[in-house]
Amino acid sequence: MLSVFLSILTTPAWGGGAAADDEHALWRAVASASPAEAVSLVLRESRRPDAPKAPELVARLVELGEPGVDAAMGILLERSVPLVAPEDKPQTLSDPQRELLLGALESWPAQRALERIEHELELGVTLDRTWAAIHVWSVLGTPEHWERGAALATEHLSSKRRTELLENALELAAQRLVRRRPESFRVFADAYARIDPRLRLHLILGAGAGGDARASELFAHVLATDPAHAPAAIAQAQRMGRSCDARTHEALCDALRAQLTSDSTTVRNGAARALGAQRDWRSIEALIALLDDPDGSVRASAEWSLKKATGLQWREAAAWRAWHSSEVRWREERMDLVIDRLSTSSPKQIVSALQEAAFHPLFSSESAPWAVDALQSSSAQVRSTAAEALGRLDSPLAYPALIAALQDGAPEVVSAAHASLTRMSGLTLPAEADDWRAALLP
Repeated sequence: MLSVFLSILTTPAWGGGAAADDEHALWRAVASASPAEAVSLVLRESRRPDAPKAPELVARLVELGEPGVDAAMGILLERSVPLVAPEDKPQTLSDPQRELLLGALESWPAQRALERIEHELELGVTLDRTWAAIHVWSVLGTPEHWERGAALATEHLSSKRRTELLENALELAAQRLVRRRPESFRVFADAYARIDPRLRLHLILGAGAGGDARASELFAHVLATDPAHAPAAIAQAQRMGRSCDARTHEALCDALRAQLTSDSTTVRNGAARALGAQRDWRSIEALIALLDDPDGSVRASAEWSLKKATGLQWREAAAWRAWHSSEVRWREERMDLVIDRLSTSSPKQIVSALQEAAFHPLFSSESAPWAVDALQSSSAQVRSTAAEALGRLDSPLAYPALIAALQDGAPEVVSAAHASLTRMSGLTLPAEADDWRAALLP
C-alpha cells in the first residue's frame, strides 16, 4: 500500500500541477494509505500554503474511522509527525496540526482514545504523556479530568520550557471544556482551592477566554479567596458578559466592589471598569465616590463605568451626585406609593406604577421582583408593561421571567419580552424561549 501511496506523491500533478489536481492526488493518496500514513499525510498537507481549509482536513481524518484513533494518539504522544515519503523532513507537531487531530478525536469513538491515555499513564507520567492527556481530556473528558491534568502537570514544572508547555495546554483545555460543557464553570469554582497556585492563572484565563458570563461564579470565588490572582479575575470580568443568575451576578459585583478600596491603583481601576461592564446598579454610589480618587485613571474609569451602567453622559462629579440625590429623594417620597399600587388588583394602577418604576432603575432590586410578579397577571396590558419595564430596570433577576414570557399567548407580551431581552443582553436571537435559555441560563 505504501508503494502506491508514494507513487502518487511523485506524479507530475503533485509536483507542481494545478491546485485541483494536487488536491485530487492528495485524497487518492489518503484513500490508498494505511490509517497511520493517511493521518501523517493530511497533517503534512495542512502545512502547505494552498492546503484545504481545516474543516475539510478534519473531515478527511474522520473518514478514516476508528483505526485513525491509534495513529492520532501516537502523534499526539510523540508531538511529531512521522515521515511518509523518503524526501520528507522531520516535523514537530504544530498547534494547527494538533487542533486537526483533536477535532477528529471529537468525532471518533472516545473510549479508545481515553483507554490509550490511561494505558500510557500507567507506563509512567512523562511530560509528553501529561501534555497529550490534558489535550485529549479537554475534547473527550470532563472538568474533573482538567483537575487531574493539572495535578499531573505539577510533576513537570522544573524548567521554563516545560512549565510554559503545560500552562498553555491547561489554558486551552479549560477554554475547550467550558465551551463543550458549560457546567465546567461551576466545577472549576468548586475545585479552585485544590489547584496548584502556580497553575490557577491559566484556569482563569482559559475559563474567561470566551467572555461567557457563566464564568462569574469562578471569578467571584477567586476575588473572595485568592488575592494573588484577583487582578487576573478582574481583567476577565471587564470583558465578560453579565450573569443571568441574579445571585451569581450579585456575588461577583460584591467582590468587585470590595476591590475599590484596594491600595493598588491598577486593582481599583480594573474593578471600577468591571463594575461598569457588569452594569451593577447597586454599585452606582460607590462609583460616584470613586470620582474623588486621587488617581486620574481611576477617576476616568469610574466615570466610564457610570456612563456604561446608567446611559447618562455627565462628566462632572457634582452632576452625578445631584442625579443620585434626586433619585434617593424619589425613593424616599414615592417608592412606598409605587409598591402599594403594584400590590393592588387594579390593572390601571399596576400599569401606572410599573411605568413610573421603570424610570428609576437605581432601585431595581426593590421594584424588579414586583414587575416579575406582574408577568403572571391575567391582564395582557399589565404583562406587556411589566415586560417592557423589566428591560428598563435592567435587572438580572428578569432574565428567566422574560424568557418564559416569550411563550405568552398575547403577541404584545412576546414582543415586549423579546425587545427587553435584546436590550439587556445585546444578543440578536429570534423570539424563541429555547434559544434564549440555551444562550443565557446556567
